[in-house]
Amino acid sequence: MAVVFAEHHDLSQHEFASLAEHARTFNSGIIDIALFRDSIIHCIHPLEGNEELIGLDFRELSTQWPAFQEMINTRQPQVAGPLKLAERGGNEAVVVRVPVFHAERFIGAIGTPILFDSLLRTSGLLDIEKTMHFAIRGRDGKGSKGEIFYGDPAVFAMNPVVREVSLPGGKWEIAAYPRQGWGGASAAVHTMRLLGLAMALLATFWVYGIFRHLRVRAENEQRLKKSEAQLRLHDSALNVAANAIVITDREARITWANKAFTKLTGYEFGEAVGRHCGELVKSGHHHRQFYEEMWQTILSGEVWCGELVNRRKDGTLYHDEMTITPVRDEDGEITHFVALKRDISARKISEEYLQNLAFYDQLTLLPNRRLLIDRLGQALAASKRSGHYGALVFIDLDNFKPLNDKHGHDVGDLLLMEAARRISNCVRKEDTVARFGGDEFVVVLKELDTDSAVSASQANGVAEKIRATLAKPYRLELLQANDGKNVTKHSCTASLGVVLFVNHEYSEQDILKWADLAMYRTKAAGGNAIHFYDPGKM
Repeated sequence: MAVVFAEHHDLSQHEFASLAEHARTFNSGIIDIALFRDSIIHCIHPLEGNEELIGLDFRELSTQWPAFQEMINTRQPQVAGPLKLAERGGNEAVVVRVPVFHAERFIGAIGTPILFDSLLRTSGLLDIEKTMHFAIRGRDGKGSKGEIFYGDPAVFAMNPVVREVSLPGGKWEIAAYPRQGWGGASAAVHTMRLLGLAMALLATFWVYGIFRHLRVRAENEQRLKKSEAQLRLHDSALNVAANAIVITDREARITWANKAFTKLTGYEFGEAVGRHCGELVKSGHHHRQFYEEMWQTILSGEVWCGELVNRRKDGTLYHDEMTITPVRDEDGEITHFVALKRDISARKISEEYLQNLAFYDQLTLLPNRRLLIDRLGQALAASKRSGHYGALVFIDLDNFKPLNDKHGHDVGDLLLMEAARRISNCVRKEDTVARFGGDEFVVVLKELDTDSAVSASQANGVAEKIRATLAKPYRLELLQANDGKNVTKHSCTASLGVVLFVNHEYSEQDILKWADLAMYRTKAAGGNAIHFYDPGKM
């Protein structure tokens, strides 16, 4: 009943009466069963003859409230009495009370008085009393410190056999002495009988045992239900998480994955479970050493964080930001891994866009001045390491401004994009073509030769190729709003200045300045030509 009350603390009188009647069938000594809400009797069965007890508050009963309060504080069932029950003609009864808690809060108790005479008869004490003096002390379960409530108190002073009987919340002590004295009977016989008596008395508290068993079982059931509820909550929380979560065994076989994993990879839960992660998402974009280092980290028990390019079920690639956490068992052995995965493809696109804004010209998509300086610095460092010459070619379009003024910036932009394409086609992959600004371009040629004359010849050959290709006519087609085309034909030459460098002897700014001076010497001479920087002639 205590179990039911804990789970359903809104029991009606009818529901309580049905449960109480069933409980009374276990022992005829149970007088009635009361249900307390807090310290007040709320229901009682049978109700007939007990009507005046409804509403009785134990806080107002000075003789019973201390024991009731101790039951609440210890959270343990207790035995009170034996007590004289006025409503039962003064008969004595032992009251067993079981506290009831819900969500750690005391909500009431179940109490039942058991007639003391019934206990004596059930235990066989009344029959044993014919041959033995015995007495019981420990009212309210106080053991040797409690008062003697049955038998002749003198028995405890007659060198009796004394046995303790454990009760809910305390003890009783039973003392027995043969009526004919110890000389008239075997002490062993009396001892055995007294032990049997004590055991029989323990049996009379089957009510407590049942209550205790049910309460423990209920607590276990409640804990199990709570654990199951928590697991359902955790599962639900993980399934609604925005990031993909996947759990694998030690060999990276998937044991669980949430819905975000399905959304990210395209694999349904049933398709993924039991399969190796690499089998599902590996893209081939990472070398073997990358995965070896990752496994070395997690098998050592450390958390691994990194970015990968993975493949979805449909074959498309995505950038995956992943954190892998090892899970250990009670012995400290790694048994599973939990991976948190996040699609960062959009972020990568944004980062690439921002990088392009910072380092690339938005019209021609060539490196801008900032990236050019970095590339030139790398070329100077490489030249110092290898002893090979490098060269910088400064290019300025000769008659770009008239085109802009006559046909507008849109047509001028078309010319700049075409010029960028032509220049890029004249150099090697390892060389750099940059838009320096306006109609100016710069080319950095790396690793030419260790001989200056040979390097100059090589640089001149590339510069001439650029000059010639830029001098070819341009056909610039500008799309119109009515799906038509505005075609502009234009001829454009270029002025080029070239400077050689080696061993990082000069700064990036010096080299750019000298190439610029050489280019302006070309322009001053009429353009469409190439000049090398010569300190003696500048």
